[in-house]
Amino acid sequence: MNLFSKLAELARFLFQVEGISDATESTKKEARRDDLIRKPTSVAEAVGGTSTPPPQHAFVPQELLSNLPNMKQSQLDMLDFGAIRVSDEGVILSYNRWQSEFAQVDQDEALGKNFFRELAPCTNNRLVFGRFKQGVADGSLDVVVSYAFTYRMRPTLVKVHLYREPKTKANWILVARVGGNK
Repeated sequence: MNLFSKLAELARFLFQVEGISDATESTKKEARRDDLIRKPTSVAEAVGGTSTPPPQHAFVPQELLSNLPNMKQSQLDMLDFGAIRVSDEGVILSYNRWQSEFAQVDQDEALGKNFFRELAPCTNNRLVFGRFKQGVADGSLDVVVSYAFTYRMRPTLVKVHLYREPKTKANWILVARVGGNK
């Protein structure tokens, strides 16, 4: 089955799911044409595979996720959630102001440390670090985990979004406190 056939099948499915099966033929043709010229949303989709929908409970819009690698440190510091860029091994390459204040760790002190072993050892488990390692190995990482940080602070509920930007292969650990801004 070629790419055109897959797109046509997808368009037929969408018409049925969205309850527009009674649309006129010209409307269907326009939708199919739009599907054909739409840019893929993932590497898998671009090469003809299936696209994975954004994870449930994601707190960062998709547009912002794909723009993270292009942001300067000053822009990352303006975000209202933690943004930590890490190497494939988990070594911190960038650490924004929100995360610094939340974790009470100076930004300069965090750089070069391993997030999972040195800065947040409470995440060195299968639920967080295990998923991170698997995503890096697979070359695809986009998962949100509800978690409680416990290292250097009282247990604090957070959402941790583990994300690997497909084009640049930059790994991000994004953190938002549940029920509050900080």
